[in-house]
Amino acid sequence: MLSRTMSRVSKMMRIGLVVLAAQMMASVASAQAPKPANDLLLLITERVDGGFNDAQAPTLNYWWAQPAAPNWSPSDKIIHEVLGQKKVGVLAPTGKVQISKIYRRPGLSTANAATLGELVGAKKVLVGTVTYSLAEPIDALGLRRVSAYAELQLMAAESGASPQQRFTVEREVFAALGDDGLTQAREELSRALGTLVAASVSRGAGPVGVQEEERYIGLRNAENAETLQEVVAFLESLDVVKKVSVRWASEGVIALEINPGAVDSSDTIEYAIRALSNQSFERFSLVKNARSRVEGMAEFDVAPAAGTAF
Repeated sequence: MLSRTMSRVSKMMRIGLVVLAAQMMASVASAQAPKPANDLLLLITERVDGGFNDAQAPTLNYWWAQPAAPNWSPSDKIIHEVLGQKKVGVLAPTGKVQISKIYRRPGLSTANAATLGELVGAKKVLVGTVTYSLAEPIDALGLRRVSAYAELQLMAAESGASPQQRFTVEREVFAALGDDGLTQAREELSRALGTLVAASVSRGAGPVGVQEEERYIGLRNAENAETLQEVVAFLESLDVVKKVSVRWASEGVIALEINPGAVDSSDTIEYAIRALSNQSFERFSLVKNARSRVEGMAEFDVAPAAGTAF
């Protein structure tokens, strides 16, 4: 009887030790799991020129205007999202942070940005301006042109520090409505910035490489909006294509991008090009040029079908 009782006690102790060991291992694993240090402070001024959202004058968005309740700009929010996906921690100041009125202004200098970053406990600051503006439209195609430009600098959050890395990113978007173009341009520009900054923070202050862009599909001599719409509609009907956007337009050529914002394989792009090459349209024809005059582009000449005219 005593022997059996001792055996049960011994077994319960062994089970307890196994459970305790498992809990300790889980605790250690949790403690060792890498967590991003929230040490990067964004000090980005977003400037949206007049003409968008019925605004007549430019608007400036910068969260440190009201540091007690930071109001992040739309560009900030997208950059935050990308950096979070890349495991780069961003410092989000709380209402307890006291920022002097000296610094509560847009377009901070690098010197003021470094000092402000040090005051709020950041290790690095990303400072600069992103600007969105309406450029000359393409009236024949019924498209508004939205230009997006960013110039930012990454530096240590220390008084007297010098910039370690400079980022300049440009995007140009075409859309029927300027406000829609602004949304798309903001998305593309901010995601590109987030990706570049994450790579730089991860690898230090060395040079940052930019991924090679995918091939575009070029339409030469597409003289009206209906032609462009038919080509876009056909491409978006393919099972591998979710969206097509106008990447840029210049000198009689319109560049189309497959699945903007996504990284497509070369097989996907080639499939779309082959499908377009073999497609017949009622009002016009497409002839693929053997050698494009624009690097990185599959170029098609657009010609009216027999008996029709643009």
